[in-house]
Amino acid sequence: MKKESSNIDKYNEEKAFLGFYFDNFLPSLNFSPENHPISVLEELEKKSMSQARKGLEMAIHDVLEMTSHMALEQVAKVDSVLVSHAILSLTKMRVRYSRKYASVLKRGRINNDVEYYLLKGIADDAYNELELPVAQKTQFMIEEYEKAKNDGVRS
Repeated sequence: MKKESSNIDKYNEEKAFLGFYFDNFLPSLNFSPENHPISVLEELEKKSMSQARKGLEMAIHDVLEMTSHMALEQVAKVDSVLVSHAILSLTKMRVRYSRKYASVLKRGRINNDVEYYLLKGIADDAYNELELPVAQKTQFMIEEYEKAKNDGVRS
């Protein structure tokens, strides 16, 4: 029961982060109310919490990818605004999701689309910043997952 409560808390923290980030740092995207990421997420929640969690993770990966080239000073400013509104900082989200990358890397295979997009984003943005063996392992896992998906092995 405690783990379930922890998962719900984590989901709600990340949902709050996503909504606040889109509303305050990407207002130029100007979503219609029904197409706002949080509205889409809430519709998914009504159908399947599992799908909603996957959607939330993918959206957060997108935000982290969009912010990956921010200067440290800019990250600090974003963190300050988020924390002042009792929202998880961008830095904390980066740490949370880098742990997921490390666990997939350690396991040596990608298990689902969420992990695939996490690794794909890292490989596409940071290939030259990763040590060569890590970059090669990441690329190998991506290619293996794509091959298995094309062969109909994974969903």
